[in-house]
Amino acid sequence: MVYVGILIVITVVVYLYKKSTAKESREDDMQGLQTFDKDGKINIDITNRLAKYCGKINALTLTGSVVDPAINGKDVWFSYTCNPKSTLDKYLNFSDIHIQTYFTYPELIVNGDTISWKFHNVERPFYSGSGSSLSMAEIVPHLRVTIYYGVY
Repeated sequence: MVYVGILIVITVVVYLYKKSTAKESREDDMQGLQTFDKDGKINIDITNRLAKYCGKINALTLTGSVVDPAINGKDVWFSYTCNPKSTLDKYLNFSDIHIQTYFTYPELIVNGDTISWKFHNVERPFYSGSGSSLSMAEIVPHLRVTIYYGVY
């Protein structure tokens, strides 16, 4: 009977020891993503939840919106790409300093389950090498800006 009692005590001690060391190792082995601003404050912290891709938007107009119920009430993330069509070079050289200086990706606004976009600097014309100009409304479809979004 004494041996059984000692065996139970040893089992409990080993169990508690393993439980405490396992907890400590999980805290030390955190995974995820954290980004910080210049003052050291956290901008993004997704160490305790995963990001989910929901879709993409081809922003071919100066303004627009899409509805996606998957984003309603959640934190939304965005990423942009710009892949200009070769036809844009007929009008402008995309590497031209003029378009690099004044082109901005669209502003994005999330309201419930709706994502809206709006390009800025739309009143400024872009000049081609021949001296003619194009409005931002004429350029945006050729820029092929794609907005990828999701939730986390």
